[in-house]
Amino acid sequence: KRRQLVTDYLWLYRKKLTDAQIERIVTDKQSENTLVLKTLLDELINYGVFEKLDKRIDYYLLPDTIEDFYQALLQSYEDDFGKDFVKQILSLIAVSRSGLSEDEILAITNYKQLYWSQFYCAFASHLNAKNGLFYFSHRYVQNAVWSRYLDKTDWEHSCRMAIIEEMSKDNNIRAYAELPYQYEAVGDYDSLYHQF
Repeated sequence: KRRQLVTDYLWLYRKKLTDAQIERIVTDKQSENTLVLKTLLDELINYGVFEKLDKRIDYYLLPDTIEDFYQALLQSYEDDFGKDFVKQILSLIAVSRSGLSEDEILAITNYKQLYWSQFYCAFASHLNAKNGLFYFSHRYVQNAVWSRYLDKTDWEHSCRMAIIEEMSKDNNIRAYAELPYQYEAVGDYDSLYHQF
Protein backbone atom coordinates (compact mmCIF):
# COMPACT_ATOMS: atom_id res chain seq x y z
CA LYS A 1 0.00 0.00 0.00
CA ARG A 2 2.76 2.45 0.95
CA ARG A 3 4.75 1.40 -2.12
CA GLN A 4 1.79 2.25 -4.34
CA LEU A 5 1.35 5.58 -2.59
CA VAL A 6 5.01 6.45 -3.29
CA THR A 7 4.75 5.41 -6.94
CA ASP A 8 1.49 7.32 -7.48
CA TYR A 9 2.76 10.47 -5.77
CA LEU A 10 5.97 10.51 -7.79
CA TRP A 11 3.99 9.92 -11.00
CA LEU A 12 2.03 13.15 -10.36
CA TYR A 13 5.33 14.96 -10.95
CA ARG A 14 6.46 12.58 -13.71
CA LYS A 15 9.24 11.24 -11.48
CA LYS A 16 10.35 7.66 -10.89
CA LEU A 17 12.60 5.85 -8.45
CA THR A 18 14.11 2.42 -8.86
CA ASP A 19 12.44 -0.52 -7.11
CA ALA A 20 15.41 -0.70 -4.73
CA GLN A 21 15.10 2.99 -3.83
CA ILE A 22 11.37 2.66 -3.23
CA GLU A 23 11.96 -0.42 -1.09
CA ARG A 24 14.46 1.43 1.09
CA ILE A 25 12.02 4.29 1.58
CA VAL A 26 8.88 2.29 2.33
CA THR A 27 10.63 -0.07 4.76
CA ASP A 28 12.18 2.77 6.76
CA LYS A 29 10.50 3.33 10.13
CA GLN A 30 10.19 7.10 9.60
CA SER A 31 8.11 6.49 6.46
CA GLU A 32 5.30 5.13 8.62
CA ASN A 33 4.49 8.79 9.28
CA THR A 34 2.67 9.96 6.14
CA LEU A 35 3.79 13.56 6.56
CA VAL A 36 7.44 12.55 6.85
CA LEU A 37 7.03 10.31 3.79
CA LYS A 38 5.46 13.15 1.78
CA THR A 39 8.21 15.55 2.89
CA LEU A 40 10.89 13.06 1.84
CA LEU A 41 9.25 12.55 -1.56
CA ASP A 42 8.88 16.31 -2.08
CA GLU A 43 12.58 16.74 -1.38
CA LEU A 44 13.49 13.98 -3.83
CA ILE A 45 11.18 15.42 -6.49
CA ASN A 46 12.96 18.78 -6.22
CA TYR A 47 16.43 17.27 -6.10
CA GLY A 48 18.09 17.76 -9.46
CA VAL A 49 21.13 15.47 -9.40
CA PHE A 50 19.93 12.01 -10.43
CA GLU A 51 23.39 10.44 -9.96
CA LYS A 52 23.41 11.49 -6.29
CA LEU A 53 19.85 10.42 -5.52
CA ASP A 54 20.91 7.39 -3.46
CA LYS A 55 23.09 9.58 -1.28
CA ARG A 56 20.17 12.00 -0.83
CA ILE A 57 17.87 9.16 0.17
CA ASP A 58 20.49 7.96 2.68
CA TYR A 59 20.68 11.48 4.13
CA TYR A 60 16.95 11.63 4.81
CA LEU A 61 16.65 8.04 6.04
CA LEU A 62 19.48 8.44 8.57
CA PRO A 63 17.57 10.32 11.34
CA ASP A 64 15.93 8.13 13.99
CA THR A 65 13.19 10.53 15.08
CA ILE A 66 10.72 12.84 13.36
CA GLU A 67 12.38 15.79 15.09
CA ASP A 68 15.79 14.78 13.75
CA PHE A 69 14.33 14.28 10.27
CA TYR A 70 13.08 17.87 10.17
CA GLN A 71 16.38 19.14 11.58
CA ALA A 72 18.09 17.37 8.68
CA LEU A 73 15.62 19.07 6.34
CA LEU A 74 16.56 22.52 7.67
CA GLN A 75 20.25 21.65 7.49
CA SER A 76 19.90 20.77 3.81
CA TYR A 77 18.38 24.20 3.09
CA GLU A 78 21.15 25.89 5.08
CA ASP A 79 23.67 24.01 2.93
CA ASP A 80 21.94 25.22 -0.24
CA PHE A 81 21.05 28.81 0.71
CA GLY A 82 23.26 29.72 3.68
CA LYS A 83 22.53 29.35 7.36
CA ASP A 84 21.97 33.05 8.12
CA PHE A 85 19.52 33.47 5.25
CA VAL A 86 17.44 30.40 6.16
CA LYS A 87 17.55 31.22 9.87
CA GLN A 88 16.37 34.79 9.35
CA ILE A 89 13.57 34.03 6.88
CA LEU A 90 12.13 31.08 8.79
CA SER A 91 12.50 32.72 12.20
CA LEU A 92 10.55 35.78 11.06
CA ILE A 93 7.76 33.59 9.73
CA ALA A 94 7.75 31.57 12.97
CA VAL A 95 7.41 34.56 15.31
CA SER A 96 4.79 36.33 13.20
CA ARG A 97 1.17 36.21 14.30
CA SER A 98 -0.19 34.52 11.19
CA GLY A 99 2.57 34.72 8.62
CA LEU A 100 4.29 37.41 6.60
CA SER A 101 3.88 38.59 3.02
CA GLU A 102 6.68 38.49 0.47
CA ASP A 103 6.93 42.29 0.57
CA GLU A 104 7.19 42.25 4.37
CA ILE A 105 9.87 39.55 4.35
CA LEU A 106 11.92 41.46 1.76
CA ALA A 107 11.48 44.81 3.54
CA ILE A 108 12.59 43.39 6.89
CA THR A 109 15.54 41.39 5.59
CA ASN A 110 16.70 43.54 2.64
CA TYR A 111 17.28 40.37 0.63
CA LYS A 112 16.97 40.50 -3.13
CA GLN A 113 13.67 39.23 -4.51
CA LEU A 114 15.45 36.72 -6.77
CA TYR A 115 17.13 35.03 -3.80
CA TRP A 116 13.85 34.86 -1.87
CA SER A 117 12.07 33.49 -4.96
CA GLN A 118 14.64 30.74 -5.40
CA PHE A 119 14.30 29.78 -1.75
CA TYR A 120 10.51 29.91 -1.88
CA CYS A 121 10.38 27.68 -4.97
CA ALA A 122 12.51 25.11 -3.16
CA PHE A 123 10.74 25.40 0.23
CA ALA A 124 7.19 25.89 -1.09
CA SER A 125 5.92 22.46 -0.03
CA HIS A 126 6.61 23.45 3.60
CA LEU A 127 4.72 26.75 3.40
CA ASN A 128 1.09 27.69 2.93
CA ALA A 129 -0.18 31.05 1.76
CA LYS A 130 -3.41 32.69 2.81
CA ASN A 131 -4.37 36.27 1.94
CA GLY A 132 -0.83 36.78 0.69
CA LEU A 133 0.78 35.69 3.98
CA PHE A 134 3.23 32.80 4.15
CA TYR A 135 3.13 30.44 7.15
CA PHE A 136 4.31 26.90 7.84
CA SER A 137 2.26 24.10 6.37
CA HIS A 138 2.49 21.91 9.48
CA ARG A 139 3.72 21.92 13.06
CA TYR A 140 6.74 19.66 12.45
CA VAL A 141 8.46 22.37 10.42
CA GLN A 142 7.30 25.06 12.86
CA ASN A 143 8.67 23.07 15.81
CA ALA A 144 11.95 22.38 14.00
CA VAL A 145 12.43 26.09 13.31
CA TRP A 146 11.69 27.03 16.92
CA SER A 147 14.07 24.44 18.37
CA ARG A 148 16.86 25.14 15.86
CA TYR A 149 16.81 28.93 15.74
CA LEU A 150 14.57 30.43 18.38
CA ASP A 151 15.54 28.75 21.64
CA LYS A 152 17.76 31.77 22.24
CA THR A 153 15.48 34.52 23.52
CA ASP A 154 17.78 37.28 22.20
CA TRP A 155 17.28 36.13 18.62
CA GLU A 156 13.53 35.75 19.07
CA HIS A 157 13.41 39.26 20.53
CA SER A 158 15.45 40.63 17.60
CA CYS A 159 13.08 39.05 15.08
CA ARG A 160 10.04 40.46 16.84
CA MET A 161 11.61 43.92 17.02
CA ALA A 162 12.43 43.78 13.30
CA ILE A 163 8.76 43.03 12.55
CA ILE A 164 7.67 45.87 14.87
CA GLU A 165 10.05 48.31 13.20
CA GLU A 166 8.78 47.45 9.72
CA MET A 167 5.09 47.34 10.66
CA SER A 168 5.32 50.67 12.53
CA LYS A 169 6.08 52.49 9.27
CA ASP A 170 2.48 52.20 8.04
CA ASN A 171 -0.85 52.44 9.79
CA ASN A 172 -2.53 49.78 7.69
CA ILE A 173 -4.65 46.74 8.45
CA ARG A 174 -1.61 44.45 8.58
CA ALA A 175 0.03 46.69 11.19
CA TYR A 176 -3.09 46.67 13.33
CA ALA A 177 -3.25 42.89 13.11
CA GLU A 178 0.45 42.21 13.79
CA LEU A 179 1.71 44.95 16.11
CA PRO A 180 -0.39 44.21 19.24
CA TYR A 181 0.71 40.57 19.08
CA GLN A 182 4.37 41.56 18.84
CA TYR A 183 4.15 44.27 21.50
CA GLU A 184 2.69 41.77 23.94
CA ALA A 185 5.33 39.16 23.04
CA VAL A 186 8.21 41.56 23.79
CA GLY A 187 6.49 42.99 26.87
CA ASP A 188 6.10 46.52 25.47
CA TYR A 189 2.78 47.26 27.15
CA ASP A 190 3.04 51.05 26.70
CA SER A 191 3.14 50.63 22.92
CA LEU A 192 0.39 48.01 23.13
CA TYR A 193 -1.81 50.46 25.05
CA HIS A 194 -0.99 53.23 22.57
CA GLN A 195 -1.84 50.94 19.65
CA PHE A 196 -5.31 50.29 21.08
